[in-house]
Amino acid sequence: MQLSEWSAVLTALLLISPVSAAAAGPQSMRDYNKRMEVLFQRLDNNGDGRLVQQELKGQPALKRRLERQGKRQYLLLKDLRGEPGQLRGQRLARRFKLADANGDLRLTRAESKAMPWVARHFDALDRNRDGSLSLKELLALQRALSPSQRLP
Repeated sequence: MQLSEWSAVLTALLLISPVSAAAAGPQSMRDYNKRMEVLFQRLDNNGDGRLVQQELKGQPALKRRLERQGKRQYLLLKDLRGEPGQLRGQRLARRFKLADANGDLRLTRAESKAMPWVARHFDALDRNRDGSLSLKELLALQRALSPSQRLP
């Protein structure tokens, strides 16, 4: 997999949720929220405290998050932050559970087709090369690949 593909994988995994930060404790959650604040400020070109479609260029995960806002046409900082104790990875867990047709807590290549992005990147995500993916593996990869904190 090329670096640009890994970058897309990392961005998508990171912005799915701050599950790993919440699981690690309050300090990690504060670090995650600080990174989201720095990213938000960097992207908020006009300084109005809102991110609109035009400000999200090069941020496909944030664009998807904006699309999930319904009628609201902007993102607020609170939309990017995770709350301590709140596991926003519930969406990933729910989709994983639906895709796991036989209920063995593992996704085979065939089952992963229910999650197109996972199916496209199956080989790269299957780090232990056992031919299946667990939710734990996906979350561990997310935690390991989280970007380092960038200062403004």
